[in-house]
Amino acid sequence: MDTCFSQPKPGKRIAATFLAAAMALAACSCHVGSKQSLETQGPIMGDDAVKRETPLAETAKKPWRMKEFMISDYGSPANDAQAEMYKEAGFNTVMCRADRLDLCRKHNLKALVMGADPETAAKLAGDPAVWGWFLRDEPPEAEFEKWAQREKEFRAADPTRPAYVNMLANVDAHRYVKLAEPMVLSYDYYQWWWGCARYCDRLELFRSAALKADIPLICWIEANSGPSNEFNRAGATCPPDNEPKLRQSVFLALAYGVKGIQWFQGNRIFRRSEESGPYLSPSGKHVKAINADLHALGPVLIGLRSVDVVHTEPVPQSARAVPPGLWVRPEGGALTLGLFEDEQRQPYLMVVNREIQEGRPATLSFSPGVGSLARFDVARRRWVAMKLKERADGRAVIELSLPPGDGALVRCERTPDSILHEEREAERIIARLKQAVVDQDKLGAEYALDELTALVPTDSRISAWKQKVAALPLPENIRRVDLGGGVVMDFVPIVPGSFVMGSEQGPKIHRHCANEIPVHKVTITKPFYLGKYEVTQEQWTAVMGANPSHFRGDRNPVENVSYDDCVAFLKKLAEKVPGHTFRLPTEAEWEYACRAGSKSEYCFGDDGSNLSEYAWYDSNSGRTTHPVGRRKSNAWGLCDMHGNVWEWCSDWYATYTDEEQTDPSGAAEPSWRVLRGGSFGSNTMYCRSARRYFNFWAADYRYNEIGLRVVMSAGEEE
Repeated sequence: MDTCFSQPKPGKRIAATFLAAAMALAACSCHVGSKQSLETQGPIMGDDAVKRETPLAETAKKPWRMKEFMISDYGSPANDAQAEMYKEAGFNTVMCRADRLDLCRKHNLKALVMGADPETAAKLAGDPAVWGWFLRDEPPEAEFEKWAQREKEFRAADPTRPAYVNMLANVDAHRYVKLAEPMVLSYDYYQWWWGCARYCDRLELFRSAALKADIPLICWIEANSGPSNEFNRAGATCPPDNEPKLRQSVFLALAYGVKGIQWFQGNRIFRRSEESGPYLSPSGKHVKAINADLHALGPVLIGLRSVDVVHTEPVPQSARAVPPGLWVRPEGGALTLGLFEDEQRQPYLMVVNREIQEGRPATLSFSPGVGSLARFDVARRRWVAMKLKERADGRAVIELSLPPGDGALVRCERTPDSILHEEREAERIIARLKQAVVDQDKLGAEYALDELTALVPTDSRISAWKQKVAALPLPENIRRVDLGGGVVMDFVPIVPGSFVMGSEQGPKIHRHCANEIPVHKVTITKPFYLGKYEVTQEQWTAVMGANPSHFRGDRNPVENVSYDDCVAFLKKLAEKVPGHTFRLPTEAEWEYACRAGSKSEYCFGDDGSNLSEYAWYDSNSGRTTHPVGRRKSNAWGLCDMHGNVWEWCSDWYATYTDEEQTDPSGAAEPSWRVLRGGSFGSNTMYCRSARRYFNFWAADYRYNEIGLRVVMSAGEEE
């Protein structure tokens, strides 16, 4: 009779809250594959658990750093034969209680210790057999404060090893990171059980949270996903279990920069025969083959920092397409490209075939500035040089052949000229950063620091600059709203006043601008706060939990959002920041704020040739969005009022009259929604202060040139 390996003190798996009740996980009779509610279990310490092979007085004082790629299983070996099976399958870490540490030591396995308390952690601080302390699996957000405090208690007891809480994929990762300040971030999303649509979206959410906190990310992946297991009873479908399917899950996670893979459903990996002892199941053999690749790739991946992740068509839900102008472009269907850098700023690429049914060719094309290339040979564990081919369009290319679900790691060496250019650009930004600090310009310093971090994310100077910038005072006129996870939203006060709305020049410039007349006097009687910047992708994600944008970048404006999407965002924003009222600006409020006291075609004058100083538009954008705040602000301190993305207004479109108006709010009857400001794809005509765009813009229309800016009602306490 075959049985699975046993786990100490079996319990029932916590019901998953993700994907609603239809995805609730049934209690599993195979103990290793069944996660337990660990916060209710007390510490277990055997007599042998406190034995150590080396003195710990010094190591207990050293901060923990992840030096080895983690390959773990949600399971525990109970004897020598099972421990050897874990080693054979390529695992370097297991989950077990402290009374099995001697077994781990004997077989050179690290232990993620379950069921311990801070006292146990203090006694075992620095023990080389301990990887960390597993505290809780999938806590609900209502318990975040509790487990954040628990992590801190363990960290005080053992600063040399991480306390470990594994997250559900639908929680606010940024909030937990801010509360707990963890040493590692971990989450699970079992795409072949729960549906593949949001796998990349969740990877990006947790990737961004881990990068912001400068901590490693670990991803849990199901070891078996065949249609026969209990998790498909809710009607989920998937192709038969095979190695390409598991490879696709793993290599996509690698492309997003994970530093460890935690396999779940260990009972699908291992079997035990009463006659012959433990053996690997078919899924276990697949896992073993993938683990062998992780052992080969791990020493390289552990030293790389994730920079970006892009996808070719069909682009996964909420994932980023390959932007125009990217220095390396993957060419071929269903490819994902993870971009990395090492400490010397040399780039690395992980290209993945998302197709699990068939292999496919993949072409990588490069802009000038790339020198030699090499592909990592997993089987031989060494780099193999690749020859660049010149193409008629001037780009150099290499060609790869990727099996189903598989990936390849490529190392690039930049030319001396490209390195010199980067160094000069970094010094230019640092000079601007220094001046902003001298001027006590916190916002300018923050955005210069963001620019420096994007250019040279591994630069050793960044940490010191972060401290200097954080110490700067916020300008008195700025109202800052905290969205959690280090994400904030800044607002500029707009005082009441009058202005002339519209432009006499509109019809003279183009017949499409005839709706800008007749010009008329408008009075704004109520003060309000307007977002200094367009809503960014990190702000949208902090509120909504997902990023719909086509052109990805935390500080780039969110786009591809409809009017209805914006209304939902504002509602959730108010729930997230109680005591505040948020809305879209009216057309009149928007133009009043854009003009900032000016009467000209643009906030800076009538000469459109100066627009590039204030806006990203068709002549300087490269047909993509850009981080907000990188162009000059108007006289009231508002950035990107011209260009970057169109911005939704709250009112229905109405034709102008020459009558004076007070606080106009658009047509009384539904018509069309209005956009203002122009975009990265607009010419100078469309970026003018008076330009109105409505045409067929329905409330549910989305496009990658449309975003928003938020109004916060004045007079509210911060």
